[in-house]
Parts: sequence; structure tokens; C-alpha cells
Amino acid sequence: MLAVILASLGFAIHERQSYRASAVCELTALADTLGANTAASLAFNDQRTAREILRALATEPSVLIACLYDNQGRIFAEFRSPGAPPTLALPARRGDGAYFDGESLTLFRGVLLNSERIGSIALAFDLRGFRARLLEYAKIAFLVLLVSVFATFLASMRLARSIGDPLVQLAAVARRISADKDYSIRAAIGSGGETGLLVDSFNEMLSRIESREQALKDALSSLQGALSSLQESEERYALAARGANDGLWDWNLTTGEIYFSPRWGHMLGYPSAEYDHFCWPGYESGIAGWRAEIAATNHEIISLFYSVNRCAAR
Repeated sequence: MLAVILASLGFAIHERQSYRASAVCELTALADTLGANTAASLAFNDQRTAREILRALATEPSVLIACLYDNQGRIFAEFRSPGAPPTLALPARRGDGAYFDGESLTLFRGVLLNSERIGSIALAFDLRGFRARLLEYAKIAFLVLLVSVFATFLASMRLARSIGDPLVQLAAVARRISADKDYSIRAAIGSGGETGLLVDSFNEMLSRIESREQALKDALSSLQGALSSLQESEERYALAARGANDGLWDWNLTTGEIYFSPRWGHMLGYPSAEYDHFCWPGYESGIAGWRAEIAATNHEIISLFYSVNRCAAR
């Protein structure tokens, strides 16, 4: 819309300047011709002939007034067009040149005879026709503006449907995915251009998220299966250890802890209430405590313990 207004304004200014320049050119040529034809009448003081020559301007409807002046600035002969406004006064003598007012152009030119200035001629040109032309141009520009606004409205409606509607549908799909946490949903929106590229990128992102979520689910399922298998293995080991008639002990070389099973304590003759103290939290203190317990009861077992300890250390 702004472009149409600026273009119309520029065209009007250009047309105005062109019309003014053309009118000045045309009026200058006409004034020079009349000056050459009336120079003799002005030189010989023949006002009747000068008036008859000026009456020839009746064929020029745009010329409102023509005045012939002598060197003293007095009006020697004049012509007023029948279409001239009654309020339009004869122009006072001025220097050579073109003068514009609201509705007319007045041109002053010198009248020469043998290269000697003997008077002046003034022509008043009607600019009302040009103003009417400008008004017609303004009507055409306004009509073009209305057509362009209507065409822009139709184009914007179509553009809104091709861009705005897919974006609204895409936002609805995103809200649904966020609420349901279902990444298998895809945006089935038919669109082209940048909007279609956006929809394709959105679907590709959903595919990647779905793949990663499935991988996480598979990894979690595998971990749960491994934990379940480990728990079953530990339970089977515990059942086997309780059902076996062997005394079991375990030595953690990292922490130095030594664990002795309840059966181990029974085999050494300790009641169940006393074998808990066989779980020592350190190698040195655990071995020393064990030695002290054994030494207090039976010296012969000490030598056997040393042999077993050396074998475990190897």
C-alpha cells in the first residue's frame, strides 16, 4: 500500500514538473512568434493590426490573456479569451520570465526589432486543465490503491492458510505429545516450502526421541533382568550354603574383612550365640583375635592354623 502511494505521489510530482516545463516551452515559442509579428505594429504605433494579430490566439483555448506593452510599460494591445475568468486581471508588466500562480502561468518576453527591444508581450496560460488531469490521475491512483489492497488481502488470506494453519496444527501436535508422552505421534501436515521443511524437521526430531526412549527402555529392561538373575543366583547360593554341611569363610582382600558362616562356628564347637564375633573387620585384628581364641583352648590347633594360613596366603 505504501509503495503504491509513494509511486503515485512520485508520478504526480514528475507529471507536474514535466507539464510546467512543457507549458513554458510552448508558451515561449508562441510569445516569440507573436512578438515577431507585432514588432512592426508596435514600431509604427499600429494598434489595430496588433489587436488583429493577437486575436489569432482565439484558436489557443489555453491562452487566457495576451498583452502587448511598449517600452514605457503601457498596454499597447490586448486579447482576452472568451473562456477567461472575469476576475482575471491584465498582468502588470514584469521582467522577462515565467510566473506561476494558483490557476495560471504568466510568461513575459521581450519584443525585438532588428535586435533592438521595442516592447514586451505577456501571455497568461490556463493551468486548470492540468489540475483536472491531476485529479484524474488521483482517481486512477486511488482505484489502483483499492485494487492493490484487495489483492493484498486475498494474498494474505491465502498465505495465512498456507503458513498459519500448518503452524497451528503443529502446535496442537506438540501439546498432545507433551501431555501423552507418546513420541510415536507424527505431524501429518501437508505443506510446502519452509513450512513443510519445519514439519519434516519436527517429525525427524520425534523419530530420534522415540529411538532414544526405546533404547533407554531396552537398557532398563536388560538391567532389570540382570538384577533379577543376580538376585536369583544369590538366593540359590544362600540356599545351597545353608543346605551344605561345610563351614564357609570369606576373606575380602580389599577391606580385610573375614566372614565365617554359622556352620563354621558349629564345626569348631561354638554355640550359635557366640560365632558372631568371628566376623572381624580387619585382617591384622581378625587374625590376631582368631589366634588368641584358638590359643586359649587348644595349642595343637595353632600349628594347624598356621599351615592353613600359609596356604591361603599363597
